[in-house]
Amino acid sequence: MRAQTLGPSGRWALHPSRIEIANEVFSPLQEELDRARKLGNAYDEAEDKGLGAVENDGDTIDAPSIRSLRNTIQSTEPMRM
Repeated sequence: MRAQTLGPSGRWALHPSRIEIANEVFSPLQEELDRARKLGNAYDEAEDKGLGAVENDGDTIDAPSIRSLRNTIQSTEPMRM
């Protein structure tokens, strides 16, 4: 679980029997994934308008936060050997 805080880059397995648990631990909840996609879309729209940050439903989204959101989306890709 400690490796989960590293995001997808912390997802390593030394043996194929560990892949299933790694995918389970590193997969975000559906609510987290939906939120990340929604805020990511809002940021993309703001960026298209030349804005560096945007507020959406009380969340301020900027370059550092979008990186974290994109890590959430990326973590849905299953680990393979």
